[in-house]
Amino acid sequence: MCLETLEGFEGDFFEEIGQGLGLAFRKNSTSEFFLLTQIASRDPECKAGKGRAIAATLRMPKVDRDEWFAVSFDCSDPSGAIATGEPVIGIFKKSNDQLLPEPAEKAWLVDRNAVGFRPVSNVSCRSFK
Repeated sequence: MCLETLEGFEGDFFEEIGQGLGLAFRKNSTSEFFLLTQIASRDPECKAGKGRAIAATLRMPKVDRDEWFAVSFDCSDPSGAIATGEPVIGIFKKSNDQLLPEPAEKAWLVDRNAVGFRPVSNVSCRSFK
């Protein structure tokens, strides 16, 4: 499946994250997703349209009004499982539309080597996309 031909979804967030991968956010009337994409050379349909193939999908849980999804490349955890510069998707508390610098309520590491998402805990981030 190609990111560019995904029907019934809206959203324009897309970030190149290295190793031929990209991270996109799309939503429809009932769900919100982060999509890990790769250069379409592995998918003939996407390659023909010069698009990006969807390699992995993370369906986000519903969040409260005082929570927000965010992507950060500036996170750490006490165990050292997150290396500097690795992309992390998290659910963070917000106040007056500003993210609070507290540990994420939930977080997922974008695992570029495994081409997927991996839950991580006790994640703190300093900046957000």
